[in-house]
Parts: sequence; C-alpha cells; structure tokens
Amino acid sequence: MYPGSLLAQRFHPKRTCSILAIVWSIIMLTTPACTSYAGIIANRFFLGVVEAGVNPVFMLVVGTWYTHSEQVLRSSIWYSFSGGSLLISPVINFGLAHIHSSRLNPWQIMYLFAGGISFLWGIALLWVFPDTPQRAKGFTESERELIVERTRVNNAGTENKEIKFYQIREALFEFQFWGILVLSLLSCTGSAVVTQFASIVFNGLGFDAYTSLLLNLPTGAMAFICSFLAAHFSRNSTTVEKAVYASGTFIGYSLGNITGSLVFDQKFAPKFGQSFTGVLICFVICFFLAQVVRFVLDRENKERTRVHGPPTFEKGLDDLSDRENMSFRYAL
Repeated sequence: MYPGSLLAQRFHPKRTCSILAIVWSIIMLTTPACTSYAGIIANRFFLGVVEAGVNPVFMLVVGTWYTHSEQVLRSSIWYSFSGGSLLISPVINFGLAHIHSSRLNPWQIMYLFAGGISFLWGIALLWVFPDTPQRAKGFTESERELIVERTRVNNAGTENKEIKFYQIREALFEFQFWGILVLSLLSCTGSAVVTQFASIVFNGLGFDAYTSLLLNLPTGAMAFICSFLAAHFSRNSTTVEKAVYASGTFIGYSLGNITGSLVFDQKFAPKFGQSFTGVLICFVICFFLAQVVRFVLDRENKERTRVHGPPTFEKGLDDLSDRENMSFRYAL
C-alpha cells in the first residue's frame, strides 16, 4: 500500500496502475493451482499486497485533476464500485458455478475468468487510464496549463516526483493521519463481517451455495447507493502527503478486515452475540471519532484564518506541506 502510493508519486500513475492490475491478474490466474491451505494463504497475501496499491493511485489522480469541491463526487464514483461489483460478480459467478467440468472445480473457473478479464483490462489501462495533466493526451499546451492552474485553489501543490522524507515524518506525527487510520480500521472491522461471512450466514439459513451468491446483490446495491449519498451530503496536502494519507486509509482498511474475521471466533458460536456487540461498539466509536477529527480540523482552519488571514493562492501549486503553507485549508 505505502510502496504503491510512492510508486504512483515517483512514476507515471498510468503505468503504475496498469502494472499493478496486470500483476494482480497473473496472481489471480495462479490461484486455481493452489492445492493446500499454505498455498492459498500465500496466494491471497500477494493478491492483497498488489491490490492495496491501486486505490492510493486513484486518490492521487483525483487530487491532481480536480478541485476540493469536485473530488468527493469523483472519488465516490470509483470507490462505490467496491460495493457495486456485488451487483455484477454474483450473477456472473452464479452462471460460472453451473459449468460442469471433469478437470476444474467451479471456484477455479471463477478465478480463471476474473483473472483473464483483469489481465486484458490491465493492458487496456495503458491507453485509457488518465495520466497527470502535464502528460495527458488530447490537450494542447495551453489547455494543460489551464487544467493545472484551476487546481491552484486546493493549495495542495501539483505533481512532484521528489520524495521528501521530512513530509512523510510530518504526516506520520499529525493527529489527522492517525484519526483517519483508526476510523478506517474501525469501520472496516464491521464491514468485514458482511464481505467475509455473508455467504456463510446465508448457508446457515438454509440457502444453497448458488442462491447464497445471488443474495449478495442487495448488499452491493446498498453499498453503491450509500457511496453516492455520502458524496452528496458531504458537499487535502502535498503530493507526498497524499501518498502517506492514502496509505493510512488503506492500512486501516486492511487491518479492519483482519480484525473483523478475528472478532467472529468459533467460541462465540452459534449466535455470535459478543461478536455483534463488538462490531456495534466499533461503529459507535467510529461515529464519535469522526466528529473529533472534524472538530480538530475545523479549529485548525479557523486558527489559520485568525493568525494569517484569508487563504491566498500564490503558493497553491508549490509542493508544500500543510504546515508550510499557511493558506492551506482542510476541506470539511
């Protein structure tokens, strides 16, 4: 995740995303060859390592092309498909599960299909994925300058390939970094229950494996809709810090998925009352922590205005951290 963020900052986002997608698809295609628990664990580990670098690339691209007021909707569009995929994949897998083969199990066919599609899409990304404004095709030089200039109001700098380690240290010692990481961890601890145990719960209710796949459709629909609603109602940092903050978000995401599975220990079966209580506590803490993070950032914005006056945009394209650029304001 963190290496993926820095790779996207150091090299072309388009190439980074394409390579990650191709490598991920190749690992996916090797999954059917795993015949032991250790093999599956190793395979899933490397899938996670590669996958973790993709979302930070998306965040960096959105931050480069759009103003703060535009970023929420754009980010929600790609993020919503994490849940939106559950509107498509269960139907496809339902059909693939009915393929009868003397050499392959249904789950192996599913992995081969997903890996093959992902490989082709990874190659296509070399042509269709948006690069930075400075290198994007289809624009004149004056249009490129205009695209970069319109993001000056972000006071978040523009593309910079230099890795400034003092900015990494600065981000790691900021309250908002750890607040966002913990928020992501707590929220994903609860959401992991849905993503990891939904089919098991449906099977326990008496549905067969095929029907359990289709019962994930409402979950995908709700996740897809809620992502856009959150963007509608919710209507920040240097290039390096964006990479660090993106990493923090997805470190929390990964840890949350790990802890979510640990909460549902077999000793709490069959009703898992303590487990659901733990998930509820996570969401309650998450709600209050979000208010604390917002309060701290809002107070910082007001203090900067009181001491330094209204924000200006002279340094809006410089690669300065939020502590260096006193005109920077956190988007709330």
